[in-house]
Amino acid sequence: MIGRQQSAFTLIELLIVVAIMGLVLTMAAPRLSAFLYTPEDRDFRGLEHFIERGARRAVREPLVPHNRPDARPLRIRITQPSTFTLLRADTSLARFDLSTFRIEGIEENGRPLSSMEPEFDFNELGTFPPFSIHLVAAQEDRRIWRIDRLGAIRVEREE
Repeated sequence: MIGRQQSAFTLIELLIVVAIMGLVLTMAAPRLSAFLYTPEDRDFRGLEHFIERGARRAVREPLVPHNRPDARPLRIRITQPSTFTLLRADTSLARFDLSTFRIEGIEENGRPLSSMEPEFDFNELGTFPPFSIHLVAAQEDRRIWRIDRLGAIRVEREE
């Protein structure tokens, strides 16, 4: 009786295929995420990362010397229609523009701010006063982004 030969993959061949698939996925993953998120989601995530970077920088770089009365701490300035700027003294360190929203109003502690360019100072712990931003998308989609003192954002739809 002649034995039948069975064909199969060796363990080495399987490991090589898995390694190649892993490399292809790691190269493709950043491009795939662009298709998974809407422009509004990218704005939301971008602002979260912007505030987080500012908070980390505020912790890493201590406040300016206390003996200088004109010195200003690290802060975020919000300008119309939809720009967030990270400032140290009067120097712009970073800027983030919302691409799909425009700012309709800003509130702090439930009260509308009268300033056209409000600023929120970071302290040495990387926190700042909580505030809310009223946003309008191109399709008149109204939202409120509530930003707590740690930079976490909660989104609510405005009716």
